[in-house]
Amino acid sequence: MSTHRSLAAAAITLMLVGACAAAKDDGSSRSKIPRGGTLRLVVRLDQSDPSAPSYLDPQVSYSAEAFELYRCCLARTLLTSGGRPTNRGGAELRPDVAVKLPTVSSDGLTWTFMLRRGLRYAPPLQDEEITAADFVRALQRTAKLGGPPEAFEGVGGYRQYYSVIQGFDQYAEGSASSIAGVETPDDYTLVLRLTSPTGDLGYRLSLPSIAPIPPGPSGGPFGVADGHDDTFGRYFVSSGPYMIKGSDALRFDVPAKDQPSVSGIEPKRLTFVRNPSWRGSTDPARPAYVDEIVMNVLNDDEDALAAAVEGGRADLVMAYGRPPQAPLWQIERYRADESLGRVEVNRRDGVRFISMNLAMPPFDDVHVRKAMNLIVDKAALIAAAGGPLIGDVTGHIGLDSSEQNLLISYDPYRTPGNKGSAELARAEMKLSRYDADHDGLCDANACEEVVAYYLETSPQFAAMAPIVRASAAKIGIKVLLQGSDSFYDDISPAASKIPLALFPGWGKDYLNAAQFFEPLFAESSIGNANFSLLGATDELLREAGYATTSVPSVDDRIRACQARIGHAQLECWTGLDQYLMEKVVPWVPFLAENHIQVIPARIVNYSFDQAAIAPALEHVALQPPTPN
Repeated sequence: MSTHRSLAAAAITLMLVGACAAAKDDGSSRSKIPRGGTLRLVVRLDQSDPSAPSYLDPQVSYSAEAFELYRCCLARTLLTSGGRPTNRGGAELRPDVAVKLPTVSSDGLTWTFMLRRGLRYAPPLQDEEITAADFVRALQRTAKLGGPPEAFEGVGGYRQYYSVIQGFDQYAEGSASSIAGVETPDDYTLVLRLTSPTGDLGYRLSLPSIAPIPPGPSGGPFGVADGHDDTFGRYFVSSGPYMIKGSDALRFDVPAKDQPSVSGIEPKRLTFVRNPSWRGSTDPARPAYVDEIVMNVLNDDEDALAAAVEGGRADLVMAYGRPPQAPLWQIERYRADESLGRVEVNRRDGVRFISMNLAMPPFDDVHVRKAMNLIVDKAALIAAAGGPLIGDVTGHIGLDSSEQNLLISYDPYRTPGNKGSAELARAEMKLSRYDADHDGLCDANACEEVVAYYLETSPQFAAMAPIVRASAAKIGIKVLLQGSDSFYDDISPAASKIPLALFPGWGKDYLNAAQFFEPLFAESSIGNANFSLLGATDELLREAGYATTSVPSVDDRIRACQARIGHAQLECWTGLDQYLMEKVVPWVPFLAENHIQVIPARIVNYSFDQAAIAPALEHVALQPPTPN
């Protein structure tokens, strides 16, 4: 698989695998699914200001709740993923407000979007048409309020995703009055000019930060969001199938203090009702079956949330944490009695791994790193983590969803039962310079007291760490376990000199592997999430005090993949994944985490949203009430 294919010479349209087929499948059976009713949700959430929930601000809120509530219900963006799991096209982009997927210039620097005509906002702005300028306002507000760039070095945030647009950073810093690379030739055309080819731009433009903002009476740069830096959530005007109940009473020609209250925003409760401006015929991605959605916020434990479903007070729990997201007693109960409903398991898009420091002996030898992949008892690690419900053994680095399942069965270090193989690992160790007598056991001083850090506040990780120690001992590596309550702070600095980091995890904000490989393996990410020091320069290694003078780099491969779009980019990322696993070997990946959802029988249609790792609320349909 080539990793250096150039962009086509002529302008092309962004194409993604299976989008047409998935879209056809989405709409073929909608007429058979019941409509109406109120969907009742419970979610554990710290709602510090119930009058203006922070998770309702699309340009500021960087949370799982915001990702789902906007994508499913309140906001249409230029492109969308459609609220499906990966195996049903949920990792593919499709048009939303855009009429079709964007046209991209041959050099990858100019993206042109054509917008649908006649789309209108919810009341009270039902006469306001959604135009290209509304997306410009969203970009401008993200630039100003999306957090300073230094806040997002490896930890997330919206502003970092749009710095690639010409003039975006200058506007954010106040040295320009507009974003130079954003053009609106007419109301229905949006042109974005980039500083470098960025093949995942479409995915970035599907995030809630690009929810359109209508113009305001003041004519300010943020439209109706002007003056609401901290409270825009309660003033948001919907473009999606639902709107916040009572938001039709808002007035944007009066000061905030004179605004009427929004009845759908209550302490610990949020209510959505249908947006009368929305038309299903213009939105093939969102069937929007229920009439109303009520989300109750609880600060209780998972048992209390599950009890709300068991007692008929809620239909679904929205849970975003580590698996299992439902208590075991409830999962077992539903699996034992099909009349109650069912349990659906999907990928949570979280991977757990062991990171090896490529600048620290003995892990500066690729054969030692391969031997570690072959010796670690992955099955035992998963059992200690909680068993098969927690997730499955993974044999590669990238998220299956971001690679659209192309490598779902790929595992170059597979061993019988995933228990590790002393025979295979020792054969690899024999090739290492740290095995002088070639007996398959490390006999160098570098293999004595090899420090391995783990998060000691996690009971699961504390139980898993000795398994790594026992596995490594089979190839002569004597691991010294070191618990830490500041794990990520300890392992992130380049000068930490920690040989092994046990069980860090990584997820995603959007379903393109660029958001995975670049922050984890680019030289620019050292000191943040690049724990293996892959790509470290000679100068950096010297300044950090390492004896090793060089480590591998994949920066050129990352740039090559970013310069592609569509299926060519997908192939490039999967090729990079294989190259990392077979040639570089910075990790021992072992766990692809699950998301477990208990679905009561009263829910007759359900879909998992791979993008937000949550129930796709617009696809949920309820059993109609039984006639008297």
